Amino acid sequence: MRVVIDGKPQAEFAAEQERAINVMREVETAEGRVLSADEATQAYATWQKTVFLALAAIMLALTMCLSYLARPDDRPLALAVIAAANVA
Repeated sequence: MRVVIDGKPQAEFAAEQERAINVMREVETAEGRVLSADEATQAYATWQKTVFLALAAIMLALTMCLSYLARPDDRPLALAVIAAANVA
């Protein structure tokens, strides 16, 4: 397997190193890019924001479902308890 990082060919892997790499299919060339500190931070922040927004959406949906399942006279209390758990 030939490895290319930022357009520059790198030293080839030894046979046992190549076997240690888990790939779904055999490839001739693996290409990659080294990110600068700012690019890496931005990519990580974007990923984190996406994960937390997805978790918040799931918790909101769960809150709405659980408050819907509560008895009508208990709904305000159930919604308050679940919302407080979401904030914590």
